[in-house]
Amino acid sequence: KGSNLTINYGFFCDMLLRQDVSVEQLFEAVGKLEIISITLDYGDNAQLIFESLNSTGLALQEGDKIRNYMLMGLTPKEQDEYYNGFWAKIERNTQNDVSGFVRDYLSIKQQMTPNIDHVYAAFKKYVEDAEQADIEPLLKDLLEYAKRYALLLRGGHSNERLNGCIYRLNRLSTSVTRPFLLEALCLRDNDILSADELVEIFQFTESYLFRRTICDLPTNALNKIFLLLHREIIRMDGSEENYAEKFKYALLSKKERARYPSDDEFAECMSTRNIYGMNPKNKLYLFERLENAETGETKDV
Repeated sequence: KGSNLTINYGFFCDMLLRQDVSVEQLFEAVGKLEIISITLDYGDNAQLIFESLNSTGLALQEGDKIRNYMLMGLTPKEQDEYYNGFWAKIERNTQNDVSGFVRDYLSIKQQMTPNIDHVYAAFKKYVEDAEQADIEPLLKDLLEYAKRYALLLRGGHSNERLNGCIYRLNRLSTSVTRPFLLEALCLRDNDILSADELVEIFQFTESYLFRRTICDLPTNALNKIFLLLHREIIRMDGSEENYAEKFKYALLSKKERARYPSDDEFAECMSTRNIYGMNPKNKLYLFERLENAETGETKDV
């Protein structure tokens, strides 16, 4: 009863009994199946063979290929340990969007954002360049960032002001800010930022994004701005001290298309902008702020 064959048989048996499938339909479906058994010789590169086979069929997600790359060379026992101890948790924290998460992770580590369709290749190169034989430290680091990523996706922080800001940022669909905000959460975890400073950074980011929306500034400049922002802040004096103040200075110093709209510019654009003709997510964001800002009772607009 406990064998995988019996368990799998029971699964398909129950599925078929619950569906109105005729014997002819079942026979036709089974006839479409192809089973391939591949035996590797000693010294064969399993990952390379996997990549070659995968290129001929239905494409896997980049995250699936990264998982296989990380775990394939391990013993079955190690695979179970690392999958349950790290990878399954990474998948849960990222809501199974491992490809998008690893893309942001590489943006932090390499200061460049890979194409979403080439995340696996970029990650593989990153690991090979590191020349680190033990994958456990890498999995630990990925999991720590995945936990922070979960906060950016759905909140759940102990600070309610921060949760509110995360909720509103997600309304604005500003995923380009995630690499930088992940770094800010990391600094908070390491006690470099206080809780109030962290909230201040998130709120200032929120203000920057929405002011630009009202002033109709291009969004394509944001990716590079937030990708390089952490490094720009550190370069000011070579340290992480006074990080929140340097962060605000960095954004306020931006010029032209990257600028932080002033109060006067924002007020002028607000008075002439056709709000009702804006993208619904931005329109609802504004109505929500007008209704709930600086109040103790939050209403769902």
